[in-house]
Amino acid sequence: MSQEGPGHRILFSEAKSRLGERIISNINNCGSLVRQVVRGSRSNEMLSQCLKNFVNHEASIENTQANINKIAVLNASILQPVEIKSD
Repeated sequence: MSQEGPGHRILFSEAKSRLGERIISNINNCGSLVRQVVRGSRSNEMLSQCLKNFVNHEASIENTQANINKIAVLNASILQPVEIKSD
């Protein structure tokens, strides 16, 4: 039987860390957008660029979450006891 080792925990913690970094990046991008709109300098261009970045990050976050869920299901199936059939 397999047991959950430190490798699995590291994998999940790295994925969660990257997800958190992307969320922080999105928040910072939105802050940049607000600052630019307040200044009135190239606000339309900045709004378009920020929106594109946000959409790209959102898709990446969704894909990362889906991958984490798949890994969790795989991990759970690996950790299940194996039935040994004897004839």
